[in-house]
Amino acid sequence: MKKTALVAGATGLIGKELVHYLLSDPAYDKVKVVTRKSTKIADNKLEKILVDFKSLKDHADKLTANHYFILLGTTMRKAKSKEKPKPKTKPKAK
Repeated sequence: MKKTALVAGATGLIGKELVHYLLSDPAYDKVKVVTRKSTKIADNKLEKILVDFKSLKDHADKLTANHYFILLGTTMRKAKSKEKPKPKTKPKAK
């Protein structure tokens, strides 16, 4: 039975390599990539899903797969600090 893989973070350094690996693996007949911007990777097995991660639930019907790979991250250049980001949510009122 052929499988479907879904990769979130396919435009990053590790994500790109993983997508190429999955596309070459005969065990997968489809590889879905969930990204904010288009990827230059082209393959018949590839399905590109462009999303705004703030409204990911709007794409729930497209996010089905047998295996999920989450490679979301950033670089020190973009983060500018090793500190953990502070949550953007407001604390609940008591």
